[in-house]
Amino acid sequence: MRAKLRTLPAAGTAPRVDRAGNGRILGASLMSIGPALGHGFDIDSQAIDQVVALADGVPGRWTHGNLCADGLGTHLGRWSNVRRE
Repeated sequence: MRAKLRTLPAAGTAPRVDRAGNGRILGASLMSIGPALGHGFDIDSQAIDQVVALADGVPGRWTHGNLCADGLGTHLGRWSNVRRE
């Protein structure tokens, strides 16, 4: 089975790359309320609040790290300015 890469717009705007700066991805959504597909649980408001409180400075990756050897689990950068919208 082939993995799908999905991104959801934050607050109705499409994610974009800041090409004039350091290549930051702006407007990305870390998670949203609802089912955590493939994980067997739902994301609720409390989970969102906990991610907002803890995510600044955490490494960003394409996929979960160390689950496969395809390179998509490698470090892309760090989350910054994490907020609830």
